Amino acid sequence: MFDRKVIRFLVGSTIISSLFSVGIVILTILHHLRIQELILDTRRSLQNSNLE
Repeated sequence: MFDRKVIRFLVGSTIISSLFSVGIVILTILHHLRIQELILDTRRSLQNSNLE
């Protein structure tokens, strides 16, 4: 009984921590892509204003 509880706790905490780290990675990638889009947009607007 004690062993099962410990194993269940270890498995649960491992799954939670892995989901947490995967979520952080996904958020970081999305944030990075968003920043790149903002940089590209500002570059485009700067180029457009220079052309005019």
